[in-house]
Amino acid sequence: MRKYKERIKEIWRYPYRLYMKSRLQNHDFEIISSNCIGGILYHDVGEQFRTPTINLIIPEFLKFISNLSVYLNYPLEPGRITKEGYPCCMCGDIEIIGVHYRNQEHLIHDWSKRVKRVTGKHIFVISTDNFIKTEEDMCIFDSLPYPKVCFSAKENKKYKWLVYLPEFKGKSAIGDSLRYCTPWGTRIFEKYFDCVNWLNSEK
Repeated sequence: MRKYKERIKEIWRYPYRLYMKSRLQNHDFEIISSNCIGGILYHDVGEQFRTPTINLIIPEFLKFISNLSVYLNYPLEPGRITKEGYPCCMCGDIEIIGVHYRNQEHLIHDWSKRVKRVTGKHIFVISTDNFIKTEEDMCIFDSLPYPKVCFSAKENKKYKWLVYLPEFKGKSAIGDSLRYCTPWGTRIFEKYFDCVNWLNSEK
């Protein structure tokens, strides 16, 4: 039943995905994402995954992205299994949680394959206020030498890269921003941020 529902959603959203693909001019981007948003975006515009940060969560994302070239050179090592059953691996001293992987071997295999595609020349960074929490975090994130966006439950006009999602107003951090929120299949985060225009801006 779950697979059937997912297939229905794919068909329903297909025209919107075609619209996104028709507008995309930059086909040479490498998205480093703290959660699944990056992978969803790659899928929707029909591009090859040129990043290892697909279908996973990096709790210490700010540390990871601040030392990106260092961590991308570490091989993944098997770690723990979370209480939810998610396989984890260690990238140096940073934990990678494979929320959509069968096991650690699957996570290591896909990470190792995709990390080789990263050149470091066309990095785009996506995160949320689940990972960028304090003013100090924001200052560090602001200093990153990459195009970036952070989706937040709180308004903060000080930073141009911070995108407020009012659906989560009053929350400590955003919830599921991948939920559909319009009849034509727009996701919550897409309602307030034009991802394709953002990727094209650095073409």
